Amino acid sequence: MKKADLINAIGETYKDEKVKRDPEISGFLLKFAQQLDEGQELGLVSVKLSKAITNYSLKNNFIIPKSLSTLYAKVEKDAEKYRGMMSTNIWL
Repeated sequence: MKKADLINAIGETYKDEKVKRDPEISGFLLKFAQQLDEGQELGLVSVKLSKAITNYSLKNNFIIPKSLSTLYAKVEKDAEKYRGMMSTNIWL
């Protein structure tokens, strides 16, 4: 996924009324969109966003807005790839 694609995906998720009404979700979406705008690495932001969605899901008994679940599916591939690259660096 490209940086612009992730920013757009975050924006689409933010448009969801359930997301807008939840200060925790809207807060972390805004934070990670800003990090991307500031030039932080896409893979790292993907890992952080994936973790934030997972933590939110766990705290809320796995009940999350559908748009957030869709975003998670999009971002998780990049997050897994980044985690794999970073762990390879540790082992080598």
